[in-house]
Amino acid sequence: MSSLLDRFPQVAAVNIWNEANLSYFWKPQFGRKGSSAAPGAYAALLARCYDAIKSRHPSVRVITSISPRGNDNPRARSNVSHSPGNFIRKLGQAYRRSHRRARIFDAWGQNVYGASSKERPWARHRVDIGQGDYPRLLSYLKSAFGGTHEPVPGQKDVRIWYLEGGFQTSVAAKRSFYGRSETDRSVVAPLGRPSRPDQASQLTDAVRLAYCQPAVGAFFNFLLADEASLRGWQSGVLFSDWTPKPSYQAFKRVVAEVNSRRVDCATLQARIKKLGG
Repeated sequence: MSSLLDRFPQVAAVNIWNEANLSYFWKPQFGRKGSSAAPGAYAALLARCYDAIKSRHPSVRVITSISPRGNDNPRARSNVSHSPGNFIRKLGQAYRRSHRRARIFDAWGQNVYGASSKERPWARHRVDIGQGDYPRLLSYLKSAFGGTHEPVPGQKDVRIWYLEGGFQTSVAAKRSFYGRSETDRSVVAPLGRPSRPDQASQLTDAVRLAYCQPAVGAFFNFLLADEASLRGWQSGVLFSDWTPKPSYQAFKRVVAEVNSRRVDCATLQARIKKLGG
C-alpha cells in the first residue's frame, strides 16, 4: 500500500475494503457456531492499514466501507451479513478490546443506497442505513467509539463520507448501447415531470441533504458512467457511451452550489416536509 502511494502521490484517501459487513465481499461473516467474526477481523485490518499508510503518508485519509443493508443471520440462504448497526457496535467492541491508542479510520465510509431508486433520499428505515438515517448512524458511531482514541464523526477532522449513493435510470434513448435485460423495476427517468422523482431531482436533493448534515464531509454518486450490461448499474450521469444524460447539468449545478456554500438548508427542510419526509 505504501509503495503504491509513493508511486501516486496525488492519492488523498484510501478506502479499506468494500462493504465489509457483507459476505459477498468479506468471508467469513460468522464463525462455525454463529459467532460474529467479520467486525473483529475488519478492525484488525483497519489498524494494520492505518499504521502502514500513516507511517509514510500521514496526510492520506483512511476510510471504512459499510453496506446500508445486512441481515445478522449466519444461516441465511444468501447474503449472510451483519446489519450496519450491529457491525458498527461489534467493530467498536473490537477496537476497545485492542486498547489501541491510535485511530483506525479518518472518515466513516457509508454506502447509502435506498430501497429503490424512487425512494426519496431522506427516507428513514428500521434496520438499513440511508441518508435519512443520519441521526441513527451518528448514534451508533457515538456508542461504538465515544470516549476512545477514535474520534466520532463531527469531532476533530473526522467526518462521514457517503461513498456510494445513486439512482438507476431508464436508458430508452440509448438502448442500443446496452446489453442484457433490465433487472430493476424501479428505475427513474434521467429527467422527468416535476411531480415525480427523477435522477436529476433525486441527486440534487441527495447532495443538498448531505451538505446539510453537519458531520458529513463527502458524497459520491456511483457511477460516473453506466455499466453497459443492464444487469449491472445504470446510475451514472453519463450513458454507457459516455454522452451526458439530461441529469448531468443538474448534478453539475448542485456541485457548484455546494462548493460556493449556497445550499439553503431551511428550504430543503421545507421541501422534505412538503413531500412527507
